[in-house]
Amino acid sequence: VLDLPQNLSIIRNGAFTNCSSLMTINIPRDLTTLYANTCKGCNKIKNVTYSAARCSTDGKVFAVIEEFTHLSFSDGVEWIPNHMFENCKNLTGIVIPNSVKHVREFAFAGCSGIVDVLFGNDIAIIDYCAFSGCKSLQSIVLPELVTSIGDRAFAGCESLRTIVLPKSLTSIGDEAFFGCTSLQGIVIPDLVTSIGDSAFADCKSLQTIVVPDSVISIGYGVFTGCISLQSYITI
Repeated sequence: VLDLPQNLSIIRNGAFTNCSSLMTINIPRDLTTLYANTCKGCNKIKNVTYSAARCSTDGKVFAVIEEFTHLSFSDGVEWIPNHMFENCKNLTGIVIPNSVKHVREFAFAGCSGIVDVLFGNDIAIIDYCAFSGCKSLQSIVLPELVTSIGDRAFAGCESLRTIVLPKSLTSIGDEAFFGCTSLQGIVIPDLVTSIGDSAFADCKSLQTIVVPDSVISIGYGVFTGCISLQSYITI
């Protein structure tokens, strides 16, 4: 177990390289910088407890660790950094605490084993490619403070069948749900004004979509390849 002091602020490149017996690591509260190669060669890490409130990284930190199966977040985490858990293919479920307001670019991209994500109530932004390529993700319910879904946020989530979008949502980014081939229906909330280019392209199982009068801009190729689409309803 690697239990780091809570006031630690920086962990530099290669700090724990080839610690091949390390199984558990606790990321401390005050950490602001964690480099991509920090855990290179730590191939037996199974458990990560993440407590850093405002941390940044320069790349994928845990991506090459095949044994990594359990991730827990402490309350007090304000954002989930770019690329932090990208390509962690053996994670199966994520619980994001209420303190998190922002899931950043590629945070969980390519986590192909994730089936369930429980979002905290205070998330407002889901950024570019945050969950793209989560091929086992089956359903999502986004919390009521989410105002925007970034470009390609859920692109390539092939098993995603149902999405519940919050009433607070105002925009859906380019290719946000591109290639969600199992998605069957969606209701766009009343405050949405724009749907980005190819937002639902290649959603081959999509049969019904309900679009409110608030939408004033629908992008290029939004429903290209939606071969099952039978009902497009505006309200």
